[in-house]
Amino acid sequence: AWDTHEQSEPQTPADIKPTKERQPSTDKKSGKKVPPPRPPRSTGDKNASVRRMKSEGIPVISRGQSVTNMAACGKNHLTRFTLNLDIGKERSNSLPGYPDAMPSDNSKHLREVLADESLIFAFTEHMKVPQKEAVNFFCDTKRFLEYAKCTDPLVANNMTQNICMTYQDKDGIPEPLREVLQQHLEGKFGDLDTNIQFIKDCSTEIFDFILLNIYPQFSEYTLSMPAPTPRQATTRRCASIIETNSLDDPFENFSEDSIQIVDTEKGKVIVAASIERIISLLTGDLCDHELTFTIILTLKYFMPEKGEFLELLHQRLIIFLRKQKNKKDPTVIKMILRMVNLLKTWVETHIQDFTGSNNLADKLRAFARQEVEPILPSAATNLINFLDTRSAAVLLEQPEEEFQFSEKPPRSKKSGLKGIKRVSDVELDDIHPLEFARQMALVDHALYRAIQPGEVLHMNWTKDATKHERAPNVLKMIEQFNRVGQWVISSIITTHDKPKRVKLLQHMIKIAYESYMLNNLNGAMAMISGLKNSNVIRLKDTWNELSSANWDLWEEITEKFVLNDNFSSLRKILKETQPPLIPYLGIYLSDFTFTDGQPTFIQDDLVNLAKLRGIAKVQQRMKEGQSTPYCLTPVPLIQEYITSLEFIPECDYLKHRKICETGTSASSSTRASRGSMQLNASNLESRKPKRTKSIFSGFKYK
Repeated sequence: AWDTHEQSEPQTPADIKPTKERQPSTDKKSGKKVPPPRPPRSTGDKNASVRRMKSEGIPVISRGQSVTNMAACGKNHLTRFTLNLDIGKERSNSLPGYPDAMPSDNSKHLREVLADESLIFAFTEHMKVPQKEAVNFFCDTKRFLEYAKCTDPLVANNMTQNICMTYQDKDGIPEPLREVLQQHLEGKFGDLDTNIQFIKDCSTEIFDFILLNIYPQFSEYTLSMPAPTPRQATTRRCASIIETNSLDDPFENFSEDSIQIVDTEKGKVIVAASIERIISLLTGDLCDHELTFTIILTLKYFMPEKGEFLELLHQRLIIFLRKQKNKKDPTVIKMILRMVNLLKTWVETHIQDFTGSNNLADKLRAFARQEVEPILPSAATNLINFLDTRSAAVLLEQPEEEFQFSEKPPRSKKSGLKGIKRVSDVELDDIHPLEFARQMALVDHALYRAIQPGEVLHMNWTKDATKHERAPNVLKMIEQFNRVGQWVISSIITTHDKPKRVKLLQHMIKIAYESYMLNNLNGAMAMISGLKNSNVIRLKDTWNELSSANWDLWEEITEKFVLNDNFSSLRKILKETQPPLIPYLGIYLSDFTFTDGQPTFIQDDLVNLAKLRGIAKVQQRMKEGQSTPYCLTPVPLIQEYITSLEFIPECDYLKHRKICETGTSASSSTRASRGSMQLNASNLESRKPKRTKSIFSGFKYK
C-alpha cells in the first residue's frame, strides 16, 4: 500500500515492467534449497516511509489529530484514552488536494484573523449561528490557555467545566468533539496540566475544522480594508453633521434599529443599543444610576481610545445647543449638569487615564472652560477642581484615611511572640491559630481593597506584556494565595517526624477554620487547597492520627468549600454573609473571563449592553467586599511573617512525601489499618460532637 500512488492514466499490461523475483538459494553443505532472504527492515526510524513518500511527491493525508482526555475510570485514578476525531472529513469540493489546498499561508492568516477583534468581527459578520459557534469556541479555548498561565488549578477546573457545558450541545461544534466534551464533563477533572492539555487539543481540533470548512467561504471578508468600527463610524458621522451645520441630530434617532429591548419579570430591559443612542440615554431624562455605572465602567470595551467619549459628549452638546435659542433655558441647564456628573464619574472610575495622559486632562479642562463655563460657571469650576483633586491624590500617592470603628478590636493573642523582634526568629508554633487567621485576614483585605476596577477588565491580569503595569494588585493577591498554598504543602511534607507532622496538620486545619469563621474565604481556600494537595492528602497515617474534634473542623470547612457547579457553594456563602468579607478571588476572575468572551458588538453594530451589564455586576460585587474593613489590631511581625512564607520547589514534593511515608512506624501502620479513623471519617458521625463555636474557649465571634 505504501508503494501505490495514483497515475494520471490507467496502466496497460504492456506498460507494467516485470519485477525481478527473489529466487531460492541452495545450502552448500546440505545441498537443500532454502527460502530467499527477506529484505532488511528499518528498526530505528519509523517515519522513514512517510518521508520517502513526501520526497517522491506522494500526498500524505492526515485525518485530524487525536484529543487526549483524562476521564474517571475508577475511584482514585484517571485512565487515559484517545479518540480520533476526523473532524475535517467534510471537505469542500473546491479543495480537492488537502492538505495541498490548505497551505501554511492560509493557516497563518487564519491565526492572524482570530487574534484581532476587528478582523474577527469582519470574518463572522456574514456567518450563520453554527459557524459563529465554532469560532467562539476557538476564541474561548484561546482565552483559557492565556488565562491558565496565571491561575490556580481550582479556577482552571471551573473554567474547563464551563467550556464543556457551554459547547457540548452546540450544533456548530463537530459531533466527535462534542462527544469528547461530554465525556470530559462526566469524568473527573485532573490537575492544571491535564486541563491545559485537554483544552489545547480541543483548540487544535476546532482550528483545523474552521480552516477546512469555514475559512474558504469567509476569508475574502478579511482580505480587503476592514470597514470602520461602529465607534469610528459614529464619530465620523457626527463630525460630518457638525461641519455641514446640519440640523439633523443622530443622538435623537429613536428608530427601532438603534435599540433592542426585552420584557423581563422586572420590566423592560435594554440589551443592546447604538453608540449614539447610548450617549442620548446617558444625557437624557430617563438615565439611571445603574446604566451610568455600567457604561462608564466598561467604556473602553466599545471606545478604546481615551478621548472618544469626551469627543462624543462634545458633539452631542454642540448639536443640542444649535437647536436652542436660549442658552439659559432649563433644558440646557439640565443637559450641562448631566454631562458634568458623567465626567466626574468618569474621572472617579478611571483616574489613571487622566494622570497618565496630560492631553486628556487638558482636553477635559478645555471642554469645561469653553463649553460649560459660558452657560454654567459654577459647574465648570466644580469639574476642574474635582479633576485636580483626584489627580493630585494619585500623583502624590496620598495614604488612605484610617478607618474609624465604633467598638474596640478584640485583644491580640501573641503571648508566644514575647521577646521576638525579627521575623527570621518567628516559628509557626509561636503564633496562635486564631491570631494567624486574623493577621492573614488583614493582609488579604489590604491586597483585595487595593484592586482597581480597570485591573479586572479586558482580562488585563493575563496579558504577559502589560499585566504588571495594568493589573499589579490582582497579581499580588494571586501571588499571596499561591504562596500560602505552597507553604502549607512544604511545611507538612518536610516535617519528617510523624508526631510533629500530626501536630502541624492540626495547627493548619485550625488556621483554615478560623479564617473561614472570619469570612476570609480567600485565605481559607488557600489553606484548604494546600491541605488537599495530593502529596499531603496521601499521608494517610498522619491524617488517621487526627482527633475527633479536628475531624469536625476539617469536615465542616471542606463541606463549605466545594468547587463543583461553578462554585455554587461559595457563591451561596458570599450571598448570605455580611461584610467584612474577603471573597475567593478566583470566583470573580472566572466570571470576568467568561463574560469578557462575549461579543462587544452584535447585529447592526449595536453595543452588547447585556455583556457590559454582566461585567458591571461582577465589579459591583467586588466593590462591596472592598468597602468594609476588619476591626482587628494589626501585628506587624506576624504580617511580615505571612507575606514572606517560605516553600520548597514543586519538583521536591514527591521526594519529601516518600520520606514521610517510609518513615511511618509499624505501630502506626497497625493503628491505621483498624479502620476507625479513615480519611472519609464516615464512621465517626455517631460519636463526634458537633461544634457551634470556635475551638478556642473564651473567645466569641461578634
